[in-house]
Amino acid sequence: MKYSLQSGKLPEGLTLAEDGKITGTVTESGTFHLVAKIEASKSSGGGGFNPWGLSPKRGPGGGGGGTTTETMTFAFDIIVTGEPAPQGPTLEDRVAELEASIGDLEEQINGVASAIAAGDQELADAIASLKTQIDDLAAMGADVTALKTAVANLEAKVADLQKNAGTKTTGGCGGSIVGGSVALSLALVSVAALLIHKKNKED
Repeated sequence: MKYSLQSGKLPEGLTLAEDGKITGTVTESGTFHLVAKIEASKSSGGGGFNPWGLSPKRGPGGGGGGTTTETMTFAFDIIVTGEPAPQGPTLEDRVAELEASIGDLEEQINGVASAIAAGDQELADAIASLKTQIDDLAAMGADVTALKTAVANLEAKVADLQKNAGTKTTGGCGGSIVGGSVALSLALVSVAALLIHKKNKED
């Protein structure tokens, strides 16, 4: 036997198979009026053909080939109550979700790229600042070296002054004292100039 739907419409989500089974998941509620048709076929050959068992029929006598088909229609209702089962996402919904996910991923990638660029700039700034500090330290080292040299020269001048001050000769002593004083003054001026230069660089 073969079943088919002659009129009406099954509830959304249900299907009628040729063997008469209705399967699926209902996604809408309501009352549905339907008419189904059943076809029963049998190869012809002696005896009657009565697939329904309702009113005996006497088939044609004798042999013969061919096929005998009987049809019957019947009406029935399907009533669906309660909340319909939720429908799954459609293809369009899935595509929209995928596009949204791609957009979020692109935004995250751009954020990571921006963070990396900002980090690179911070690193470059830190390296530049470190180089500046190294240059300042080198300059300070040169100033310290010059200051040490000036102090050494001053110590030498003081030693010479003390040595000349110990000379008993009056004339010689006066000249040495004057010369030593001049040398001491010049050395002090040099040290003061270096200290002022160093302070200006620090400011």
